[in-house]
Amino acid sequence: MPLKDITILILTFNRYKYLERILTYYKLCDVNCKIIILDSSTNKDIKNNRLKSLLNQEQIAWLKFPADTFISCKIREGLEKVDTQFSVLCADDDFVLPKGIARCVDFLNFNPSYISAQGARMIHQLLPNGTVKRNGWAPYRKSIINKCPEKRFLALFEKQYASYPYYAVYRRDAQLEIWKNASSLLANGFMEILPVALSLIHGKTKILKTMYLSSEANLFSWATKEKFNDLYKENLVKQYQIIIEESLQSFICGYQMSKGTLKVLLKPFKWQETNNGLCNKISRRIFAISERIKVALNPKIYQAAELKLVDSLIKEFNLGDEEIVASRENY
Repeated sequence: MPLKDITILILTFNRYKYLERILTYYKLCDVNCKIIILDSSTNKDIKNNRLKSLLNQEQIAWLKFPADTFISCKIREGLEKVDTQFSVLCADDDFVLPKGIARCVDFLNFNPSYISAQGARMIHQLLPNGTVKRNGWAPYRKSIINKCPEKRFLALFEKQYASYPYYAVYRRDAQLEIWKNASSLLANGFMEILPVALSLIHGKTKILKTMYLSSEANLFSWATKEKFNDLYKENLVKQYQIIIEESLQSFICGYQMSKGTLKVLLKPFKWQETNNGLCNKISRRIFAISERIKVALNPKIYQAAELKLVDSLIKEFNLGDEEIVASRENY
């Protein structure tokens, strides 16, 4: 699918199985637009020949960053390399769909008053046989089109937060300006809400009636769950090696984040207040280590049938606009 006017920027960190999957998907979809990989992985020595081949495609640029690079700085530097009229961010575990991208580019070309556009968002789940199934829709979203920047900004927090255009198609110059301002705040906790808020101050965003993005039903959700046992799903863990890699990444990040608080957590007089938090940290680490041992002892359990999986994704995402509209009441 020709998308000569847009560049896709894929964010990745220590998850090369995810990166291989999304690049395989775009290759099989014949997406020949420019793609920039924003990679801050701790070990960039890739031994996977298939991933090496995918990264060596002419339209792909692989930007390498130190592991401690703030995400805002990665995105800003990536956008500075973009020479197309439009740009779009894509997480390594999501799928921004070519058809949806094309529809958004067309819309922005004919509607200069809008800064960004996106479409319907789906949730998919990996199955044990290496395919996927549709697992529901993301929360209902509306366009934010008020002419007043203040009202657009406030609309984001008035029951429309699900409409945030973080992974929307943007006019590149506007998106770069947003991330230049956002990158001055070196706090990863604000690196979604801040650029989204800035974008709505900057211009209007449109939700189109087309399939646009699919996210994977995930094993981990630290922001919304408190008990680790509620998150653990054995059948999900055994489906795909990337799940294991994510558990290891969560273990590493959890360790790095908790180092400065361990002294407080271990104080006897604080034990009653911090017991649950400490137990959760320990549980995550034990789980990650045990899964690493399983992979080492029997790697065949986690071998992924990538082509089969991606073929399934292509079929599952090939939804007509009428089907999407019908499935989203009052869309």
